[in-house]
Amino acid sequence: MLRKMGGNTHRLQFDPHWLLLLLLSLLVCAPLTYPGYFQAHSGLLPVFNLYNLEAQRGGLSWAPVVGREFDLLRGEGPLPYFLAEATSWLGAGGVTAVKLIFGLGLVLGAAGMYGWTRRVLDDRGALLAALVYACWPYVLATIYVRGALAEALFFGLLPWTLWALQRLLDGHRPSAALVVIGVALLAWTQPGLSLWAALALLAYGLVLRSRRWALIVAGVLGGLLLGAVGLWPLAAAHGLGRTPIAFSEHFVYPFQLLSAAWGHGVSIPGWQDDFPMQIGLIAVGLAAVAVFLLVDGSTLNRGTDTQGQVSDLPLQAPLQAAMWTSLAIALVVTFLTLTWAAPLWRLPGLAQASRTLTYPWQLLTLVGPFLGLLGGSVVTLGLGQMDWRESLPLWAAVIALTLLASYSYLQPLTTRYEPEAAPLAVLGENELLLLDAQVEGPLQPGRAVQLYVRWQPLRPLTKDYTVFVHALDETEQRWGQQDTQPQSGEYPTSQWQVGEIIEDRYQLRIEADGPSGDYHLNLGLYDWQTGDRMRVGDDNKVVVRNRP
Repeated sequence: MLRKMGGNTHRLQFDPHWLLLLLLSLLVCAPLTYPGYFQAHSGLLPVFNLYNLEAQRGGLSWAPVVGREFDLLRGEGPLPYFLAEATSWLGAGGVTAVKLIFGLGLVLGAAGMYGWTRRVLDDRGALLAALVYACWPYVLATIYVRGALAEALFFGLLPWTLWALQRLLDGHRPSAALVVIGVALLAWTQPGLSLWAALALLAYGLVLRSRRWALIVAGVLGGLLLGAVGLWPLAAAHGLGRTPIAFSEHFVYPFQLLSAAWGHGVSIPGWQDDFPMQIGLIAVGLAAVAVFLLVDGSTLNRGTDTQGQVSDLPLQAPLQAAMWTSLAIALVVTFLTLTWAAPLWRLPGLAQASRTLTYPWQLLTLVGPFLGLLGGSVVTLGLGQMDWRESLPLWAAVIALTLLASYSYLQPLTTRYEPEAAPLAVLGENELLLLDAQVEGPLQPGRAVQLYVRWQPLRPLTKDYTVFVHALDETEQRWGQQDTQPQSGEYPTSQWQVGEIIEDRYQLRIEADGPSGDYHLNLGLYDWQTGDRMRVGDDNKVVVRNRP
């Protein structure tokens, strides 16, 4: 928040743009303050994995595997959960701790973007670049639609790694150590995606300052090596893992990048995907204007000379290089996500590289910083030619437009439910959570019993499952049952939305001639057409008893 003054003095001056950026970025975090939790594709898994970490007192071999298969490269790294656990030590509950990490990703990313682009642009251009990044639709979809905790933190760390790399490019050789740390933190957050980030960092660094190529390569590869060392206990304890994903079915259609539709559904094969993959009209529009200004004035730039007169000044070469490199990286990475690039991914090298990602569109994560730099450069190239008093209203208008453009994306689906422990069961192939089950009424012969439950789907359920509730005695003999469609047939499972919490109530009567003693309920789901039950771990039912 402080910067050195020019000349021979070393006096520090407060930079008010930091405070303004903090206030503006907090607006994007506003949905995190809603009561309860938001209805995201990950459901309550981030909270449950945090509880699992706390219960197991997990060390370096701990992995977030509650409700998901372990996959070292495609899965989430442990860093965001260790950070969330640190906030819980300060008194934050599980839901609050997870929300704080989501908010940290947004604020940290905005601050990192300002720090990085401030070394290339002017103050106001850097602030716009940071705000474009914080309000970027893909970032907001990752947090408020997908609920991807690790990728949210990845968004926050990536600009700071670029900041460290830019310091190295500017001649600060010790910053190579910061590059190592930044890349390692990315690897501990999202291992597979960090490999692609390393390629982008290498491309950016080597193009801008090839004479320092040795330090650049050493910093990036050193970070990957340090990240691998930190992930080694995970690999030793769980292996590499492998999640079967139809990677080739989830390429992005070009129109989806600029579509006005904003949905909350999961990604499905084909062009009718309900998951938003926008890269933002504001971000793309500002970047297009910046490229136009760059091409139109690539040799001269209007500015104020030492006598205060407006004249033609050479456009700074570092800014030119940073913009052209950012444009190239953004275009190449975006192209790799499109259906047009599908044949390339069948080539041997890229076919192996696809195993580091769950979906091709996850690469859009790497586009954000470079698109933000291009957007912010509009101020430096355009408004920078004007007197600051004349340009201030225009700059404020662009800032306001960027905020307003993101407003409709800040409306996540929410729920008031806050879990206090692990889910009772995970059903199917990590398809459905049984969050809670409460017996109302005595489990005794001749008495009516109600079972109140909460479900949460983690994947779309393609079948209309039937719920069964059986009352059994100590010998496992059945003395009562109810088989029903959810909510008395009003809400079949094929219509359940991923991440939503479905509350239901089932009623049955235990036969009057049943033996005395303890009874329990067996709860589960089955396909009414085949009779096949949904698996519950190594079983096909959940045992529910009266709580003491």
